[in-house]
Amino acid sequence: MENTYIYTEIKNIKNHRKRAYFLWKNKIKLLKDYGAMTEDEFVEHASKLHLNPITDRNTFFYHMQRWESTPEYKRLMFLLKEDQFASDLLEVYDEVKEKAKQGDSQSIKNMIALQKEIKKYRQSIDEL
Repeated sequence: MENTYIYTEIKNIKNHRKRAYFLWKNKIKLLKDYGAMTEDEFVEHASKLHLNPITDRNTFFYHMQRWESTPEYKRLMFLLKEDQFASDLLEVYDEVKEKAKQGDSQSIKNMIALQKEIKKYRQSIDEL
């Protein structure tokens, strides 16, 4: 999944602390397992990402939380949710497919509808 659009966008965040915060806040594993970091470990890591170390963690988190209300952060969240939606859609498809194999007529209809949605979604990804 590392070649998806969201990972490209995350890597393009110029501010290294913002990038690390987004990864940590959303428990994303990239080169580091940010989701496994405690708050203290994250602050220590983020402090090393800039020439000026983080001296006041409250101020640092205040600025990061303010960043969460920006269009940049919201766009990243939408991309992340869209990426998660694709995974969820495939998971639901597998469950519906199993029920359809057992002859459940509603599941067969749902499977066909999901196949169409998956195809449309894939085509939209191919256009990127």
